[in-house]
Amino acid sequence: MTYELTINETHAQVLINALELYSRMGMGQLSFLMEHQDLQKRLVVGPDSHFETVRGTLEFLKKIIFPELPLNGYYSISSPEINDANRVAYEMLQVVRHRMAWDRLQGKQPSGFSVIYDEPMKTSAQPLPTIRQVTP
Repeated sequence: MTYELTINETHAQVLINALELYSRMGMGQLSFLMEHQDLQKRLVVGPDSHFETVRGTLEFLKKIIFPELPLNGYYSISSPEINDANRVAYEMLQVVRHRMAWDRLQGKQPSGFSVIYDEPMKTSAQPLPTIRQVTP
């Protein structure tokens, strides 16, 4: 079965953020959780900040969940150690991010180099999803 979903640019950005968080968690990048907008807002550095406590807790969880990985290590997206769903999420985020990046240029060439302009990399056993701009 295939499905079609109609979303606007805000929906697409939230989808990208969610897919990135999902894929990174599965690769062992638990500290990426700290980049969530609401967590960043609530963990403002200061005398009452819990930033270091949360960071330490995530490091502790990583040691439990991924004991084979060093503290600053993680699995690559192509590692056989991770579930294919992480790769599917990564492919989906690449496809949406790539389409949005080119659509924002409105026919112009990018002014620099960034992975958002690269063709999405296939990493899972699933076919790459497709996306098209419906309205400018």
